[in-house]
Amino acid sequence: MSVAGGVLPRLIAAYHDDRPGIEIHVREGVYASIIDDVRGGVADFGIGYVDALPDFAVGTALGRETFHAVVPVRHKLAGRRSVALAELAAHPIVALPTESRTRRTIDAAAVTAGLQLRQRVVVTQIATLLALVAAGAGVGVVPGGATRGPLPPGVRVVPLVEPKLVRRLGLITLRGRELTPAAAGLFALLRREWRKAD
Repeated sequence: MSVAGGVLPRLIAAYHDDRPGIEIHVREGVYASIIDDVRGGVADFGIGYVDALPDFAVGTALGRETFHAVVPVRHKLAGRRSVALAELAAHPIVALPTESRTRRTIDAAAVTAGLQLRQRVVVTQIATLLALVAAGAGVGVVPGGATRGPLPPGVRVVPLVEPKLVRRLGLITLRGRELTPAAAGLFALLRREWRKAD
């Protein structure tokens, strides 16, 4: 979900310009649903975290993604140059579901730091998380890709530095499965152009 509104649209548009007859289906979801879609053959490949994949999957790294805090523009943390997770723990959190890799990364960092986060609203889409933050329902933590697309008015992005959370993002395929020519073309374009577009 973190790339669906940032880098991915430009790259899909570039691919579609070269191959206008190809129909592309983009399925947004949390890490577990991406893995399930790749495993079940619903998706030719997925884009997600490739740090620790199940045995049936193969990851091709595209780059690294750091996490950022998102706060309402009038929030007391909005003017900060950076923020620590401990500072966010004092505020209501708008979070992704527990089965999302992003949520598990944030929760693990909180446990390691001895923090208790106050998740008040749980949503399944990053766009909804950002809209709730803009409305003042709480603060959030999102991967950097989620901050590269259009943000709703009323949201301020503040780098999360304590701890600095970084994940490797990449393409996920089913081990031993050959991609269709159309999927292989998009896969190759994403590998070649990702860093230029990021």
